[in-house]
Amino acid sequence: MISSYKSPKPYPFMPNDGKILYVGAGNQFIQAAKKIAEDSGCVKQSTGAVIVIENEIVATGSNAGLRVEICPRITEKCATGTGYHHCQETCKQEGHAEKVASKAFLNQLINQSTPHQSLRSDAGQANQLSPSLYLWGHWWCCEPCWDAMREAGINTVYLIENATELFDLDASKQKE
Repeated sequence: MISSYKSPKPYPFMPNDGKILYVGAGNQFIQAAKKIAEDSGCVKQSTGAVIVIENEIVATGSNAGLRVEICPRITEKCATGTGYHHCQETCKQEGHAEKVASKAFLNQLINQSTPHQSLRSDAGQANQLSPSLYLWGHWWCCEPCWDAMREAGINTVYLIENATELFDLDASKQKE
């Protein structure tokens, strides 16, 4: 069920064709994204994403990387949305969960290596499949993630209701 929750803060970036909707904590896909986030290596803000078509998870991603004791974004007091170079340089992250899941989804389309019948029959036609992404661990998506999602045909992101209150971890206000 889609929630009527609205973010109390404006999104730092939102494409014209992008949409963020909210679901309750009991939603099976937000719970799947949460499980993926819990298994990632990020100590600051673990994220997990699942891409869903016709009520079936077809791709997943996380911001998994090397686990470090203390996140350099915290020690440098990086504000939300900044200092991401540390994620790649220090933690060796491949990317944000949204981007990793989108890449996995596109690879499945290209290689036709998916068990989902509609993906096999429509390989390369991501925009006709209406995929959506469920994201745990963030309250918004950055521009590079939206670019990756849109390339994969994803225009709708589902977050858990109260995502802003749960995940707006402005590092400049966090204690070391």
